Amino acid sequence: MDSTATASPYQTWIDSYSSSIPNPADRLPGADPDHDGVTNLAEFAFDGAPNASSSRGLFFTTLKDNNADGLKELTFTCAVRRSTTVNFTADVNNAQTATIDGVIYTIEGSTTLTGTWNSPVTYIGKSDSAPAGSGLPSLAATNWEYRTFSAFNGLSGKGFLRAKVTQP
Repeated sequence: MDSTATASPYQTWIDSYSSSIPNPADRLPGADPDHDGVTNLAEFAFDGAPNASSSRGLFFTTLKDNNADGLKELTFTCAVRRSTTVNFTADVNNAQTATIDGVIYTIEGSTTLTGTWNSPVTYIGKSDSAPAGSGLPSLAATNWEYRTFSAFNGLSGKGFLRAKVTQP
């Protein structure tokens, strides 16, 4: 019987930081060894670095007309783990979700920060290229890719998008 187990993508990633994060407890998914307010799991999910508080993940938000109707939508782009087969789909709360490399990504929308997060979010697509004007790096030849989402077509008030990650 083979007792060797294949390491998860998260474990392989966090193990690459073992020299700068020597304490095993600091390498757990819920830990935050660089004290930047972002867990290791979120740094793994969004291409951050768990040992550098200045690298919390790759995100960009803008207003953009994504559907050529003359109205701008709140547009959110973030780095996610690369997948050639997984796309985001709407769930029962109008959020976009996907499970990639053992991470459940959920992109939610709301018109208030204190209310429910059930405003419809639309999945736009993926790219290795960073959005124009974002200042973000290309993700070609990495384990991440950019995914873009939008909400609030022509919204006259406030709208918010958030990205959450959990494990199955």
